[in-house]
Amino acid sequence: MSQPGLLDIGLIVAREFDILGVPFLVGGSIASGIHGVPRLTQDIDIAAVMREAHVEPLLKALRGPFYADDYLMRSAIRRRGIFNVIHIRSSNKVDVHVLDPDAFQRSQLERAMRMKLRSNDAQLVPVTSPEDIVVQKLLWYRKSDGSLERQLQDIAGVLKLQGGRLDLDYMRSWARELDLSALLEEQLRLAGLA
Repeated sequence: MSQPGLLDIGLIVAREFDILGVPFLVGGSIASGIHGVPRLTQDIDIAAVMREAHVEPLLKALRGPFYADDYLMRSAIRRRGIFNVIHIRSSNKVDVHVLDPDAFQRSQLERAMRMKLRSNDAQLVPVTSPEDIVVQKLLWYRKSDGSLERQLQDIAGVLKLQGGRLDLDYMRSWARELDLSALLEEQLRLAGLA
C-alpha cells in the first residue's frame, strides 16, 4: 500500500474539521503555491477556530492513522497557539493554528475560496484568498524581523501570477490597518503593480 502524500493528509484533517463544523482555512505555503509559485513544504498549515468541545471528537476521528496530543491540543486552544496532527506511517504533519479571530482573521475566513488542492481532487476546502495570503505572509515576514526571505518569495509569486486580478484596495486597506503599508508597496513595486 502506498504512503499518503502531504496533501492527502491535509484533506483528511480538513474533512474532519468540516464534519465537526469548525471554521478553518488552508493557508501558508500551500495557499501561496495554489495562487502563485508552488514550493516544497514539510507541512500543511490550517488556521481553525477550535474550541475545547472539538478536541475529543477530533481525536476520536483521527485515532489510529494519526497522532495528536490531547494536552497539547487543549493548551493550544487556551493560548491560541499551534498544535500538530501527525500521520504516523508517513510522518507528514498538519500544523493547526488555533484562532480567536481578530478582524483580519475573520475577513480571511469569510473570503476563503473553496477549491481543490489538486486538479484531480473531488474535495473542496477553504483556501486563503490570494490577497489575504499576501497580507498574512507580510505579517509573518515582519514578525521574523525580516529573516524569513521565503515569505517574500511566496508573495512575489502570488503577485506575479495573480497580477491585475488582485483587489489592491483590499490589500492596501489591511496593510494600513496592520501597519504593513511600506512593506506591501515595496512588494507591489517589485512586481510591477504599484
